[in-house]
Amino acid sequence: MRRCGRPETWVPCSTTTISVFPDFTQQVQEAKRQFFQGKQQVQDLKLDYNILYPAQLRVIVKGRALIFTDPKELEQFIAKKEAKGLQQNVRQSAVDTAEEMDDVE
Repeated sequence: MRRCGRPETWVPCSTTTISVFPDFTQQVQEAKRQFFQGKQQVQDLKLDYNILYPAQLRVIVKGRALIFTDPKELEQFIAKKEAKGLQQNVRQSAVDTAEEMDDVE
């Protein structure tokens, strides 16, 4: 049998052994790798996500699934989400400050 240049895994099964080979091409692996940084940022935002075949990232936001096929689109989404989060934090800080000032008076 010719070697494919891919690592294989041997899995014992009853009386036989099954060989398992990764089935992703290098192009698919590279496409998935491009989502790595975005995936980390999605985790930081505490959003649910899944990596779909061949190279897509599904993000669940308020029960709605968004599917990204381009890492740049994901980056734009994350930037908007982070900006919105910063605005909410600024508003909350202003409310907290106003409450603290009321307590002082």
